[in-house]
Amino acid sequence: MVKLNCVLDTSAAISLGATGKFSLATKFFSFISPNKVKDELSEISKTSDKIGEIASSLLKSGHVEFVTLEKKRQHAKGEIEAINLGNKLKSDLILMDDIQATKKLQKNTKVPIKFSPFVIFVLFEKNVLSRNEALSSIESMRIARDWKDNLIISYAYVLFEESSR
Repeated sequence: MVKLNCVLDTSAAISLGATGKFSLATKFFSFISPNKVKDELSEISKTSDKIGEIASSLLKSGHVEFVTLEKKRQHAKGEIEAINLGNKLKSDLILMDDIQATKKLQKNTKVPIKFSPFVIFVLFEKNVLSRNEALSSIESMRIARDWKDNLIISYAYVLFEESSR
């Protein structure tokens, strides 16, 4: 089975980590991130809260391959490095949960940028997760990220509403 080549930024990695489905998702996705994302996760992992625990767990899991971009593609922000890596690899998609960055950066790439719930939706569509399991994962993401009703959660529910399953 061919896996989708997926570049992750820090926000999407944390969101997926909050679902507890990262390992399961690796059956369908190859996750790769620039080292800037690894640096950001390392910094976040120093905090003693739930998000810090998620970042620490992700770094130890081996589910994400971290790569060093050549100097001209490096940037101070993980989101921009994720776009640069996605462009370089011609990846299948880029996952990013920074709403403002997504809007600004989509014009800089031909690679589709999706929010992290897309991965959970794919697991549902592949019959790996039931609708209830998938929606529970989205809820875990929402709670861990302390999101109220935002665009990413609305996007997730639209995916499931439009599903033929």
